[in-house]
Amino acid sequence: MSARPLLLALVLAACATSAASDVVPAALRGCWIERRGEDTVTMRWFPESGLAWRGDQLFYAPGQEPERQGYRIEATAGENEQFGWALCPQAEPTNPPCRALFFKDGGDVDYRFEIRASAEHLRLTMFDEGQETVLFDGARDGCD
Repeated sequence: MSARPLLLALVLAACATSAASDVVPAALRGCWIERRGEDTVTMRWFPESGLAWRGDQLFYAPGQEPERQGYRIEATAGENEQFGWALCPQAEPTNPPCRALFFKDGGDVDYRFEIRASAEHLRLTMFDEGQETVLFDGARDGCD
């Protein structure tokens, strides 16, 4: 047996096993804050079980109890489909369903979420048939 097919098989296996853990940016982990005039929005992201991540978003307005929105990042894989991710809003019946999640440009996927995380900045955007809604755009914050 030639070394070339074996080498190709090893490279493909390495890509398949490392793609999942490498896709969720390590910079996402931790706490974030966005100031919107008098209102403040915070987010926390932490790995959960397996490849899943949990996110909590809190909306603070003066004189009101904070409102919470939960998220879950889940690994997805289907037949004839490359390994991918989904972002699922949690808890409220009016939330949009799980959608494809991209950590870079999602291209022409009509219904998707995009997360851009760097060491000091986090942006979460939802796309509906070309309509872009920024759900969070904030800076790194210390976790209490």
